[in-house]
Amino acid sequence: MIKETKLLRKQADKAERTARAVSDAEASEDLLSLARAYRSQATF
Repeated sequence: MIKETKLLRKQADKAERTARAVSDAEASEDLLSLARAYRSQATF
């Protein structure tokens, strides 16, 4: 379970970094939404 949580947090971090790097606002929002979803999964 700990490995899964760590993996989900890592994926969330990647999605957030990518969201900051892209110039398309819609893509950025989608990636931030994905990051939030990963983080919510990691807290269970």
